[in-house]
Amino acid sequence: MKLVRLQRWMQDAVQTGATPARVDAVVLPSRALSAAERLGIYSGMYFSRLLEVLEQDFAAVRHATGAARFAALARAYLNAHPSTHPNLNQLGAHFAGDLLRRSRFLGELARLERTVQEVFDAARCPSLTEPDLAAVPPQRWAAMNLRLTPSTRLLASAYPVNAYYQAFREGRRPRRPRRRNEWILLWRKPDYGVWRRPLTRAQFSLLSRLDAGRPLAEALEAAVALDPELAGAIQPWFRQWSAEGIFQRPHA
Repeated sequence: MKLVRLQRWMQDAVQTGATPARVDAVVLPSRALSAAERLGIYSGMYFSRLLEVLEQDFAAVRHATGAARFAALARAYLNAHPSTHPNLNQLGAHFAGDLLRRSRFLGELARLERTVQEVFDAARCPSLTEPDLAAVPPQRWAAMNLRLTPSTRLLASAYPVNAYYQAFREGRRPRRPRRRNEWILLWRKPDYGVWRRPLTRAQFSLLSRLDAGRPLAEALEAAVALDPELAGAIQPWFRQWSAEGIFQRPHA
């Protein structure tokens, strides 16, 4: 068997966990183990390593499901989405979507954990500062476009997954919460720490529209329609958001 064919044969056997036909013609038995058993050791180690990665990346989901159920969900996921990328950071890219088909809460919790990873790894981008914002002439405000930096994300959830995740990170043992809408802002600070903050529905609407490229005046109008009393709070929001560097600096 040529080397390339042998490598592919070995890869398929290890990744699928199935014993290929004519395994005895490729793998020699040892004194204690058959050829299939020797090959099974590699397959078991492979899945154990991938399971370990998913357990680390989705620790809050593992807490919510328990170790045994998480292992079953992870194996089903790995069978459906075999690892194809040399960087194991990409292993869980579709895990949240897979869980959403089974459980809304687990899927949204996994999506939050995955987004934290993506925010941490996102590209750098010059951000709009408070002085930048203050220097904008009043006549240009209505037409301003404020897009979020690559390391800033917005999430809307039907369950309070951020509160659950925070409790888990603090070492508490949170229970599955009741359904309640939650809106979340995630951003990365210069030291690469990832921060999270709950948003109101109006704040989420405003930032979502801005990130979609809508002019500031249009985004503000939609937000005020959700909460007519928030007009006086908008200026402090922008001071805080610009201080945190969540907006991209416009091109000159």
